Amino acid sequence: MKETMNPNVLFVDDEISILKAVKRCLRDLDINLFVSESGLEGLETMASTQMQVVVADIRMPHMNGVQFLRKARKIQPHAVYMVLSGYADIDNVLAAVNTLHVWRFITKPWQETELQIAVKNALELAISKAGEKRLKRELVQVSAKLATLNKTLEHRVAKRTHTLHARNEILQMMIADMNVEKIIERICVEMARECHIERLFVDFMEAVFSNSGRCRLDGDLARLCRTARQTGATVNDAHGCAIPLIRDNQTLGVCLSEDPVLDHSKAKGWISLLTLCLIQARSMQDAPELVETIDRLLEAF
Repeated sequence: MKETMNPNVLFVDDEISILKAVKRCLRDLDINLFVSESGLEGLETMASTQMQVVVADIRMPHMNGVQFLRKARKIQPHAVYMVLSGYADIDNVLAAVNTLHVWRFITKPWQETELQIAVKNALELAISKAGEKRLKRELVQVSAKLATLNKTLEHRVAKRTHTLHARNEILQMMIADMNVEKIIERICVEMARECHIERLFVDFMEAVFSNSGRCRLDGDLARLCRTARQTGATVNDAHGCAIPLIRDNQTLGVCLSEDPVLDHSKAKGWISLLTLCLIQARSMQDAPELVETIDRLLEAF
């Protein structure tokens, strides 16, 4: 349906002389004036062009004004509608006003200023209605965006809350000196979930742990692990990614993923927690040897 810069106004009347008079009366207005000599012709015009104001004569052959307005409203429900009528048609006019929400009627014959003012006022109303319609549409769009944003925020908050709870539980496990294997597996599970990794591995103290239990490294992952231990730097290629877990320039273990692209912003916190876990485990392993050394020193005195 075509839309133009100037507002469109349609007059429908079977009397050519009336349509000519309308053209003369409204020629100075900044509008696109369309005229139709029958209701059918008017409907065809409305089917192809968006109208802001539609004015129809009540008494027309074949299709009277009420019939025309009823069909026109189905095509363009947001236009402003007016009717032209003689005093003898007052009953039909009232029927149109009451049932078809006609904005106002203009009696024949009319004063030029009366018709001009009526059309101007109708255009102002049409512009106002169009603004309200546009505002409602924008409000619906904004509401939909806010709903999507709210769901996104809720999802992020839920993920962040889960992560905080999980890290707190892991710290509690470490404080309670729980089995290091269980702690590492729990960290692997949570890190894999947050980083969207299918499998995550930790090579530590000649053992390999993962988010699905103990396993062993073969092939490319084993090669990546050796390289990360030797260089003390993160290594990644098409076969995976290996991150050395370092404390005081000492490589405690290696975290590995079969995914070559690891989101370090998400993995950073888990890497730190994993490193802390390995430090604690290494300390527990060294404790008996440390006690034995102290005993020997005491015996020497």
